[in-house]
Amino acid sequence: MSLRLITATSDDPTAETLAAAEDNVRAGIVHDFWTAKDRGDRLAALQAEFMARQVDASTPTGPRLLDELAPRPVAA
Repeated sequence: MSLRLITATSDDPTAETLAAAEDNVRAGIVHDFWTAKDRGDRLAALQAEFMARQVDASTPTGPRLLDELAPRPVAA
């Protein structure tokens, strides 16, 4: 997983800019987790899960990223 430094284009980034950056980070973590699971790469999956826990800890009132990593039942 590689996270890039997100830089704002001004001294006062808008809420939209910050929300878009957060969405990109969250999507990247979910993508990395499921890619690792598909490849059978346990270490990469654990790394993505660790990052998800860090995000969840830093945003206690927001949606839980770990919930997006939980397996969902497949409809029959």
